Amino acid sequence: MNKLAVLMFAAAAALMLASCDAGNTGGAASVAADYVFTNGQVYTVNENQPRAEAVAVKGTDIVYVGDDQGTEKFIGDNTKVTDLESKTMLPGFIDTHHHGIVVMATAAGLMMATPPDGVGDKAKMLQAVAEWLAAHPDGPFFSFGGSFEGLVDITRHDIDRIVADQPFVMVSGTGHGGWANTRALEGIGVVKGEPDPIDHYEREADGTPTGYIGSSAAVFYIVGKLGLFKPEYFAANAEGVLAGSSANGLTATLQAGYIQGTEDGVFPMIEQLEKAGKLPVRISSVALQAQRPIHIEHGLANLDKFVPRYNSELFRVDAMKIHGDGDTGGYTIGMLEPFSDAESYDAYDPSKPGLISFPDTDQLVEFMIESLERGASHIHMHAIGDATVRQALDAFERVRAAGYTDVRLSTGHTNLIHPDDLPRFAELNVMADFHAQYAVPSELGYSRFGEERIIERGFRTRSLWDSGGIVTIGSDFPAGEENPFLSIAVIISRREPGKSEVLPPADEALSIEQAIQAYTLNGARLLGMEDIIGSIEVGKRADLIVVDRNILEATPEEIVESKVLTTMMNGKVRHDVAFGLLDK
Repeated sequence: MNKLAVLMFAAAAALMLASCDAGNTGGAASVAADYVFTNGQVYTVNENQPRAEAVAVKGTDIVYVGDDQGTEKFIGDNTKVTDLESKTMLPGFIDTHHHGIVVMATAAGLMMATPPDGVGDKAKMLQAVAEWLAAHPDGPFFSFGGSFEGLVDITRHDIDRIVADQPFVMVSGTGHGGWANTRALEGIGVVKGEPDPIDHYEREADGTPTGYIGSSAAVFYIVGKLGLFKPEYFAANAEGVLAGSSANGLTATLQAGYIQGTEDGVFPMIEQLEKAGKLPVRISSVALQAQRPIHIEHGLANLDKFVPRYNSELFRVDAMKIHGDGDTGGYTIGMLEPFSDAESYDAYDPSKPGLISFPDTDQLVEFMIESLERGASHIHMHAIGDATVRQALDAFERVRAAGYTDVRLSTGHTNLIHPDDLPRFAELNVMADFHAQYAVPSELGYSRFGEERIIERGFRTRSLWDSGGIVTIGSDFPAGEENPFLSIAVIISRREPGKSEVLPPADEALSIEQAIQAYTLNGARLLGMEDIIGSIEVGKRADLIVVDRNILEATPEEIVESKVLTTMMNGKVRHDVAFGLLDK
């Protein structure tokens, strides 16, 4: 090697060493970053480097994770340097079962708070409707919340006394049922002597509808057919709903369902927000929420239409949701054994333990496989009851056997799991989304299932985790609060913050580290984006949040009071109340 070659080799080696000193730069060149955060408690959810002090961001990406000293090379004249003052930085939260698209519409109407136990106050709900219509005589003509379905006795006559000349629908707090006036029922042909267009509209002995709507399929049908959720509602509320998600620390969501018939207006609107730089949260959406076999054709057509068009990092339509059962309040979840309070069970067929929305498993498997052939890369099956969870696993097993080894498969809610089915999640590589806020003692749960069944099968998060399954957390917003800190506080304690009663068994609680991983890296896995989001690592997108306290060392009561100070998504600050970063 001649002298010039030796000098060039030495210079190159020195440059390489300089770029790989203090902290993890991933071999990044010494260039000025757009943002540098120092003096923080950074919990990365990266097992190779779980803790750090500082992070640097350039463009959309994280370019440095390490100690404060190592940030010096990334600070230039235009770098925004922020002292986190020992605040905690985490990866952005990923909500794996969210209905923000629905909220864009419901926010235009009457939104009623639903009690934690789901039992509404009939008089207060009807009074709220009367006051709403007095103030909004031109509509919107719907309400959301106030009670779970099946837990308050509202009839069409009750609503008729408030509004009789205009269709009005009260959607329950879970979205799995509701109540309608006579004009609304007549508008979709639900009258004495005519069959239901879809199940289930409750009827009296002589066939006259009572006004109670007993399933999400039926309530989605009536509001869709009557056009109660108008396109202008979505457009008016989209940015506000998304800003709220960002303020709660969400940087990505799985949109797990919307009102059928609204997608041709909603999806282009989201695309326009993305193009305008106004989409603060990554959205992965299902192509359809298929609630019954009659929705199969519509779902497959939507895959053909939307998968090729919406496939960016920020907005993609890449999944099919299958509504395997209903909800606890209306006795519409699929159960291996009858409900514990079966003597009061009068919804659907009392001789059957709940509802299986797709009773023909062969047809269900065919639908799943055809969805994957049409471009879906994820099948998400709503499964609350233990029978429906088992059916989902049976179907997923056949999908895997058919050669679909790499596609994402997941259950939504996953409230009850029979012990025999726990190991199947890991064996089949099926992820389990949990509505963590429901993992608390409740009169509804004990009455429907009994304590013995709850102990054996209810919210088996730790057992599933320990068996190798992937646990994620969804809020089911607006059925649940969007606040991730509430979900985390519950899932690590199995009790409502501030209360002492624990959902047995207590050892099913996750650790705080597991809960954070479930809400970040595991959520990214469910979205198929774990290579670019879900942890704070060099080379990944800068989806980050700063929290006002260290939730890893806090009590559930302290965690639930936590506030998100800053949210960054894709390298841009989308929410900030502490550091003046939105001025950049």
